[in-house]
Amino acid sequence: MRKLVDDLVAMKASALSKLPLAEDIRHEVDAARQMTAHGALRRQKQYIARLLRDSNIAPIDAALAGAAESSKAERQRFRQAEQWRDKLLKGRSLDPGLASGFSDDIVESIELEVSAYHSTQVESRRKQHSRSLFRLLHTALGSTGEDRHDQ
Repeated sequence: MRKLVDDLVAMKASALSKLPLAEDIRHEVDAARQMTAHGALRRQKQYIARLLRDSNIAPIDAALAGAAESSKAERQRFRQAEQWRDKLLKGRSLDPGLASGFSDDIVESIELEVSAYHSTQVESRRKQHSRSLFRLLHTALGSTGEDRHDQ
């Protein structure tokens, strides 16, 4: 129960608003987030735990587990986009297996960014093209909805 309360208090307001919490619990969690005194915060967390004991926490746990899975998938997509950007900037061509899930416009944009990166010698412009390439890959990987582990 302590971990659940700690997680609730540590959550961002936008994520907390998506959880199926009773209004009184939501109000007490918001109050705890405003506290700076250690003792007061500890007592507030104990009070929240008491309120949670009297309610059904299964939907809250399920929502937190779903949010954790979503966060894990987003981190994985981020890493994959970074890996592909680095490979493309080192001179490797776009893998046909990866490109098959992308639209022709996305593939063309990726190739243009890689070409622009290699054609400029100005470091700030190279960084700009690298970031743009990452955004293209990140968006494209998200739109396919697939996990690609191609190396």
